[in-house]
Amino acid sequence: LSSRSVPAVCTGTDMKLLRPSSPESHYETLRHLYQGCQVVQGNLELTYLSPDADTAFLK
Repeated sequence: LSSRSVPAVCTGTDMKLLRPSSPESHYETLRHLYQGCQVVQGNLELTYLSPDADTAFLK
C-alpha cells in the first residue's frame, strides 16, 4: 500500500469578465473555493480584486 497523499482538487470558474455584485462577497467566495486547493481543474480567475487583497490563501 502506498502512503502518497491525494492533492486537494478544486473546480475552476467560468465567470469571464462579469462584474460581481459585491466585491466583498466575491473575495470571500474565491477564498472559500481555493483555500487549501492544490490543483485547479479549469480556470483560476482572479478578477475584480482590490490591489491590497490578501491572496495568501492561494499558496
